[in-house]
Amino acid sequence: PLPCPRARGLAGAAPPPRRCLVVFSGGADSTALLLGTVLLRAAWQAEGRRVPVLQALHVHHGLAAAADDWAARARAIALGLGVPVLDLRVRVQGRSETAARVARYEAFSRVLRDGDLLLLGHHAEDDAETVRLDVLRGAGVRAMPARRALGAGTLVRPVLGLGHAALAAVVDVAGIAPVVDPANADAAHARSLVRHRVLPLADSHWPGVTRRLRQLARAQSERDAALALLLQPLLRRGVGDDGGLQLGLLRGQPLPVARALLSAWLMPRVGPVPLRHLDELLRQLLTAPDTGRVASTLRGLQLRCHRDAAYLLAHAQPASAPDAGARGARR
Repeated sequence: PLPCPRARGLAGAAPPPRRCLVVFSGGADSTALLLGTVLLRAAWQAEGRRVPVLQALHVHHGLAAAADDWAARARAIALGLGVPVLDLRVRVQGRSETAARVARYEAFSRVLRDGDLLLLGHHAEDDAETVRLDVLRGAGVRAMPARRALGAGTLVRPVLGLGHAALAAVVDVAGIAPVVDPANADAAHARSLVRHRVLPLADSHWPGVTRRLRQLARAQSERDAALALLLQPLLRRGVGDDGGLQLGLLRGQPLPVARALLSAWLMPRVGPVPLRHLDELLRQLLTAPDTGRVASTLRGLQLRCHRDAAYLLAHAQPASAPDAGARGARR
């Protein structure tokens, strides 16, 4: 069966979304997602239901020599499916995977409008890889969220429960030749190393360990979500209209509460932060002078203090301009 986005994707939205943007690299996973979405939309039309505007969103990072060729191939595939393409060129600060991700999600936030859905083709192995990477980096055990707010819209991962092999089979049956990025097999990249060496080795020694780790991550993510819900009333009072975190909110709190508040503020902006890093950020924030100090750099963003508040900025900027802070990113 085709991996059509259903209960937790398009069909779960009420009211139906005005616009669906499918993040589309032209690779097998995003091609299967786009094809499934096209078929679901066609089924809705046949039933006389209102359907959202559908667009493929291709991100051009400008980091690979073949990026222009990939963009052209992705456009050809999408147009062949009858889907218009929105090309999104981003400027990456550096060449790391993290910097590319930050730039990508900032761009997503800018193009999303109220009521939009942003669909991503992350699958089960992507989730397992992310869990392993976070554990190895000391960032805790958290799963990819199947759905979360992003900018003015909502990010959805409809095929998170499926494996790459199932998605690739759909594309093969459809007779589509997807884009192949050689970096996906290059162990010099952390994610590729986990994908091709760490996960297979772990599963060969402890069968089912990847599945169990994903289950553990899901449970932890549910606990984190419950904690974030409890913290929201307090956090809302401590975050200004400009997105700055009032440091007075953290002062006088027991360490676990201050840590949880800081983590809840950072999570939608930069993703999970290792515990040791959170504690160091707290120390710096609570001892920082009133203005201008860079407390830390987090995944391409700078954490700066100004008038007793903390701000995340995309680049080094004068402390007098905290409103120029960049919107951060979460996978």
